[in-house]
Amino acid sequence: MKKSLYFLDTHALVGWDFQQGLSEDLIQFLNLQEQQDHLFTSTICFWEVSLLVKKGRLVVTGGVR
Repeated sequence: MKKSLYFLDTHALVGWDFQQGLSEDLIQFLNLQEQQDHLFTSTICFWEVSLLVKKGRLVVTGGVR
């Protein structure tokens, strides 16, 4: 059986991490996929997040999970 892998863009990554802007069903789905090591993202997403923080459009607190 072929497993499904999911590639998150910056919007989905931020929405999932802050649990805002995404449906509860999608958040639960992403949590399950994370537990199964089925989620991936590009390193460019972290650069984009750093730009959002620098511009004051996003506040990041806490650590990395």
